[in-house]
Amino acid sequence: MIRVERGQVPEFVHEPGFLEARARYEEFRSGGGSRTSQTYLDFQTALGEYQRTVSDYVHQLFHGKCAYTEVVVAPQLHLHRPDADAYDDRLPTAPNHYWWTALWYRNWYNAAGEIVSLKRTIFPVIGERAPEPKPEQITGDDGPGRFLDRGLLLDPCEDHPQLHLLFQVDGQVVPWAEQSAPWLDADNAKRGPETIRLLDLNNRALVESRRAAAVTLLNFTDPDAEVLGPLLDPALPHLGASRQISAARLLDHAGDAMTDAMRLVAPELVPYILASPGRFGDAFVTDVRAALAPDSPGLAELLATPASELRGAEPESLPSGPPPEEPAPTGRVIPRTAAITRVVIRNFQAIDSYQLDVPTGVETVTTLDPVLAVSKTAPPPTNPAVGSSSRPWRVFLGENGSGKSSALRAVALAVAGDEVDALVELCGLEWRDLLRRGTTDGSIRLELTGGDAIELAFTADGPTAESQANLPHVDQFVRGFGATRLTTDPASGPADNVRLGNLFDPLQPVVDAQQWLVALEKREDKGDFNVAALTIAKLLGREEQVAETGDAAAAKLITREGEEIWVGGEPLRTLSDGYRAIISLACDLMAGAGSGLSDMRNATGIVLIDELGCYLHPRWKMQITRTLRKEFPSMQFFVTTHEPLCLRGLVEREVVRVTRSSEELGEEWHAVFETIEESPSKYRVDRLLTSEFFGLDTTIDPDVEQEFQQYYALVRRTDLSGDEDLLRRQLRARLSQHGILGYTARDQLVYDAIDAFLATSSTLEPEARRRERRTTLDNVADIWRGVAAKRAAVDRP
Repeated sequence: MIRVERGQVPEFVHEPGFLEARARYEEFRSGGGSRTSQTYLDFQTALGEYQRTVSDYVHQLFHGKCAYTEVVVAPQLHLHRPDADAYDDRLPTAPNHYWWTALWYRNWYNAAGEIVSLKRTIFPVIGERAPEPKPEQITGDDGPGRFLDRGLLLDPCEDHPQLHLLFQVDGQVVPWAEQSAPWLDADNAKRGPETIRLLDLNNRALVESRRAAAVTLLNFTDPDAEVLGPLLDPALPHLGASRQISAARLLDHAGDAMTDAMRLVAPELVPYILASPGRFGDAFVTDVRAALAPDSPGLAELLATPASELRGAEPESLPSGPPPEEPAPTGRVIPRTAAITRVVIRNFQAIDSYQLDVPTGVETVTTLDPVLAVSKTAPPPTNPAVGSSSRPWRVFLGENGSGKSSALRAVALAVAGDEVDALVELCGLEWRDLLRRGTTDGSIRLELTGGDAIELAFTADGPTAESQANLPHVDQFVRGFGATRLTTDPASGPADNVRLGNLFDPLQPVVDAQQWLVALEKREDKGDFNVAALTIAKLLGREEQVAETGDAAAAKLITREGEEIWVGGEPLRTLSDGYRAIISLACDLMAGAGSGLSDMRNATGIVLIDELGCYLHPRWKMQITRTLRKEFPSMQFFVTTHEPLCLRGLVEREVVRVTRSSEELGEEWHAVFETIEESPSKYRVDRLLTSEFFGLDTTIDPDVEQEFQQYYALVRRTDLSGDEDLLRRQLRARLSQHGILGYTARDQLVYDAIDAFLATSSTLEPEARRRERRTTLDNVADIWRGVAAKRAAVDRP
């Protein structure tokens, strides 16, 4: 992260079209937004034709990089202060904060999809939140700036990140607050650690990328200004880290005078000088101050501040509020903002050993399908690069009994944290049934954003004493759903943050959608009801009836009549089983994660669903994944299915195929997991059935398919008897009559090579199967090249 100066106000914000868009958006949001109507108008939609203009502006401003991580990214507009549902774990969710900054140029940033997925609407503050202004109070280019509080997250355009973040040559970043940092008072000392944690700035990919940038710098010994200049090009990744590392190296050899190379990184010299008072002479410090004065007067003034007055003297452009009153921590807590980044499972039911890595975000959900909206009439977005990124899904795909549910349940037990014993007792589980047969101990480890981890080690008698003592309390919203979802009265506790019982026991109910919605509608403040109703309308494909106009006078699609909920003039109880199943699941999510929100797309959580496609009509199966991820993009889903249609809406590496290591009856087996590189969303439905996502080799007649499998079983063996070899040749002749194994000698050469692979592929581990597949393709290519060479020789005069 590096400070970026915005410069002049962009001219387009004064154009009549932009001013009209801003006024329309401000009218909708200042009137309560979706909480007072069953319509919606997000800031991207309000921008209309200006989406591309704003996106290009921020992409150029931040030199084509993410404002927070400095990795090169495509244009993606992100609001530093959210337009709604600002979250701080000390304060109630603020549904209206900060709509007045959404169309303000000083709140626009370019951000990587991972950062958008992590940051969402998280915006903790120092002190209390600023009061919400009225539209008429926001005048002038910097009018919104008069109604701001002081954010805890570092702002690359308002703060000096080098005074909070210390980048190291190994790629790690640590808070200056953990070093000697006399310029940071108690409030400012929190900003570096929280920024690193909430944005996961020490994740593996970023650390490795920053380390590579540092290695490039370290390859130059004592670089002068001529050598250093090109290495500090603003368009290069991790410029903030590179400048800081360069400053530290140059200061190791500092003399009495400032060098030209030091002038290139003058702002980064400041914290090192302040951290070691007396190390540098007065003349040198005076030179640094003079170099900073024209462009960074605040930093120059900071160097002139007496050491006794330094504490809290960091230059800031935003107002400061009173310090918060925080309760003393009582134990380790997994925060509500956490997401799972890695799963490691050992000796759990069908799993002997498995590791799954999960990135923190994927690029904008508009890339998932040509038309993401369920409604066929919804227009495509004006700018696909402007939108909200979805948290990645992981879908375990496999036949019944392959072990896919074992992975889901392992994640559930670990994410239960210190409530795992209560979950086991509630569902009548036995640890000996969870431990892989023939082993004495197992473990489940979840790594999460911000450096958190949950480690559950267990034996047949339960968690080990050490593991039990270190299990954290999970504050994150977590839900688990099995294939059977019975409903219950909402008074049974749907708002509990962790509820996983239904995943293990179908008698553990989910929320009764009708009763929950009726209870919401009866409240004096109907905000939660309107927001939930709006989400249900979009889930059911009724987007055309909740237009993106923000028209508060529009007729409400979902209403209450007595003790019944009606959807578009039809009672909820008369809808199809599939509709009601999805509505019940969605209401359970909203009941726990959505209270007080203005948009369910801002609800965060971890969701585990076994057999996603149960009860759904084929049309719904094709829509369910992309619909859920569109309406709940801030939630992290782990799902199992054996339905090919449920894969629509997934992208590359989101599908994990699960198979048995052996299909032989009575033979010991374990679950084999293979992450599929391709995106299933690019396949037609008929091609999905015969793609690598499923075990079907073809959609031919089942009887012929059975002969095919018998033929492959014989090809796989090298010890055939005379009768078995005769059967193999008979099967080959019969299958050739169908045109399946080719007619010509050339075809048969190709199919012989392919047969050798197909006959053994089901018995190979994923990596071995990939290697063998590449070898087979090379062999087939050689055959075709040989045929082509012979043909060319014949045709040659």
